[in-house]
Amino acid sequence: PNLSLFAPPLRVAVVGAGAIGGEFALRHFGRLTGTSVVGVVDCDEAAARSLASSVGCPSFTSLREALEACDPELIYIGTPPSTHRELVEASLAADCHVLLEKPLAASGADGD
Repeated sequence: PNLSLFAPPLRVAVVGAGAIGGEFALRHFGRLTGTSVVGVVDCDEAAARSLASSVGCPSFTSLREALEACDPELIYIGTPPSTHRELVEASLAADCHVLLEKPLAASGADGD
């Protein structure tokens, strides 16, 4: 079903413009899932810009910038595990829902 008929789309920021982030941004988020990609974040500015252009949204090199500019409700994190803790903490501090690729963290301590 087209969920956007019933409620406004959930605003999503995609963090990680690699293959997995691109898969989610291009195939798993959108009108049919009741979501809208409002920003793409990657430390590689060219990668962020390329994926954002494909999706039709702005690109950013930091999550903080995207949180301030796009006001997302959901953060999808598809980055290397060593970055997960910092990104999850920032997302939760901004009162966003988080969809995180596995593993949860790079170490047991980071997962606590």
